[in-house]
Amino acid sequence: MTSRGATSRMAAAGVALIALAGCAADVAATTAASSGAAREAPVEELATAGDVPPAVCETEALTLETAAEAHRATEGVYPASAAALVGTYLTEAPRYHELRLVSDTEVEVVPVPGAGCD
Repeated sequence: MTSRGATSRMAAAGVALIALAGCAADVAATTAASSGAAREAPVEELATAGDVPPAVCETEALTLETAAEAHRATEGVYPASAAALVGTYLTEAPRYHELRLVSDTEVEVVPVPGAGCD
């Protein structure tokens, strides 16, 4: 059983820890702001601004190309669209690229106009 005094001291210690954590966050934010460090925006924000990092564009394009090739190796034909790859070869639909069938033996990964990877 905990005494009333011990409970008060534990509560006070908890409040002190919360206050210290808040101060540390304030100091980090102030330091970043004063040093001129830019805030990193989430990819979703960048996409709406049309400024998707090149690594995101390259990764998605290569992933889509690999999934299309895996579909062809398994099914014997390229998929009609990127949506046909979702669930089997991709966990979600690509945001910045789509597939374009050039012929029965060739598919091309192209950026979605205006999505940020133009």
